[in-house]
Amino acid sequence: MKRICPRCRTVYSYDFKECPLGCNKKNKRESNKVYDKCQREHKDFYDSLAWKKLREACKNRFSGICIWTLYKHKRMVKGKIAHHIVPVEINKELALKIGNLLYVSDEAHREIHMRMDTSSAKDFGLLNKSILEEIAAYIERWHEEDEGVGV
Repeated sequence: MKRICPRCRTVYSYDFKECPLGCNKKNKRESNKVYDKCQREHKDFYDSLAWKKLREACKNRFSGICIWTLYKHKRMVKGKIAHHIVPVEINKELALKIGNLLYVSDEAHREIHMRMDTSSAKDFGLLNKSILEEIAAYIERWHEEDEGVGV
């Protein structure tokens, strides 16, 4: 029998407890990095009633579906995270704007963060132009094709 790594889709034997490519360790490192960066720095924000209401509105806006996976990978997956398109660290004014949120799965959230470069707040738009355009296209496509259809 074989296993499939949920992160990298590598097929490996049940003799191994973890993915031979070390995805479990990478995943834990990334989770800790995201936790340290967001949860600790912005704990008050993420615990606020305003954020909780906005996160729920984002989930409803996209019918609980991960838009990234739906359009990029042609699979329907349940979303789990309200992702800030422009991170809170880059622009705090957009933190509570529904237009700055995308509802995504854990896997899609990791994929987006791996592609984003947040090294420079001043050049954020230029450094991430392609992924920001891709996200905008997915949101526009959702509104044109699927909104209100009850996918």
